[in-house]
Amino acid sequence: MEILYEAFGDKFHVVLGRGEVTKELIWSGRNPKRTVIAMEQGRVLGVAGLSYAGGKSLDISVWQLLRRLKAGSLRAALLGRAFDHKPEDGEMIVDMLAVRREFRGRGIGRGLLEWVSGFAKDRGYNRLRLHVTDRNHRAKSFYEDVGFREEGYEHLGYLGRFFDFEGGYRMIRDL
Repeated sequence: MEILYEAFGDKFHVVLGRGEVTKELIWSGRNPKRTVIAMEQGRVLGVAGLSYAGGKSLDISVWQLLRRLKAGSLRAALLGRAFDHKPEDGEMIVDMLAVRREFRGRGIGRGLLEWVSGFAKDRGYNRLRLHVTDRNHRAKSFYEDVGFREEGYEHLGYLGRFFDFEGGYRMIRDL
C-alpha cells in the first residue's frame, strides 16, 4: 500500500487528499490479477499495473469514491476521467509503475518492464503504452532508455487546474 501512495500520492493529493483514507482507497482499488510485484525477502520493492482486454489494474468505483471521499468525490471523478486510458487493438497499457525510493536505480523498474513485455508478447500483444506526466522528466528519460518513444502529448485542458501538471506524454514500446 505504501509504495503506491509514495509513487502517486503527491500527484493526486489535490484530488484524493492525504493520509490513510487515500492509501486505503488506492490499495483497495488495485486488481491483484493485473498487478506485478517485485519482492525481496517478503518486502515489496516495485509494482507494475496492467490494463488490457477490458480490465484495469486500478479500478476505483464511483461508489467507493462517494463513500470514502464524500465532498472530494467530484474532483476524484475528474481525476478518473483525465486518466481513463483504454488499450487499442494489440496493445497493453502499463498504467502504473512504482519502485520504492531507496531501491531506484537498481534495475527493478527495468526488470518489471521486461517481465511485462514478455507477458504481453506471450499473449499476442505487439506494443506497450504508458503515460507520463509532463513534470516527471526523470521517469520520461527512464522510459526512453528502456525502449519507449514519445508518440504524442495529451493536454488536460480545464482539468489541468485540478492537478500539479498540465498533461502527459503518450509513450509506446513496440514488442
